[in-house]
Amino acid sequence: MSELETFSSNRIYWAVEQVEREVGDLCSRHLDDNMFYIKSEADKVIEDKDKEIGKLKEQVALLQAEFVPEPGV
Repeated sequence: MSELETFSSNRIYWAVEQVEREVGDLCSRHLDDNMFYIKSEADKVIEDKDKEIGKLKEQVALLQAEFVPEPGV
């Protein structure tokens, strides 16, 4: 997702203790990825992509309708 800014886990180490208090030991949860996206930003990109997909589906339907032969032709 090139539209999103990635954050290194180095930027969130200060929060690890608080997170572990809430969810338990992070190592036991296999959270070993060290790059993260901001959820609100990722949700916005997904929403934009869903809109693009909707528009493309409409265009495909219009093109298909143009090329469907009329009955009896």
